[in-house]
Amino acid sequence: MRFSKSQEGQYRPLVKRAWAAHCDRKGIHPNSRLSYDNWYRGILLDICRVYTTREANGADDYDKLMLAFAEIVGDDRLIAYWVKAPERRFKWMIGTELKKLGIIPGSPAALAYLDGIMRHMHLDQLRFDDLPVEHLKKIFIALDKQEHRHRHDRQLGVTA
Repeated sequence: MRFSKSQEGQYRPLVKRAWAAHCDRKGIHPNSRLSYDNWYRGILLDICRVYTTREANGADDYDKLMLAFAEIVGDDRLIAYWVKAPERRFKWMIGTELKKLGIIPGSPAALAYLDGIMRHMHLDQLRFDDLPVEHLKKIFIALDKQEHRHRHDRQLGVTA
């Protein structure tokens, strides 16, 4: 899978910054194509087990690579941003599922709906905003299943 144009617009400049930072630390000439290729391919292989970004699995690999390059650059703001990328993505996906169910994300109805799911999953000791990605993924799957049931019922003309 290729990264989107928007992703490439963030990815390439960060890779360039990371390469410059790496060269400064290691005393490598930044125009050394062989050194760059070995460094870059090594990171792709270490982080994602791929040789090119075309082999990447999309959002997950993109997030991992962006975090790795932010760490090389040493940009604390970017590191903090990319560490939370999976949680942000699942929260966005949960919001999309809520919309499909006719629930406005962030509304009291959405919060009550999510609280109910969290209670059912025994996650009610945590706040939704504090959930780690593993729990957000489970909530997304539950919402996705619910949305499929609602869509199936609508196709059959069943009303609640």
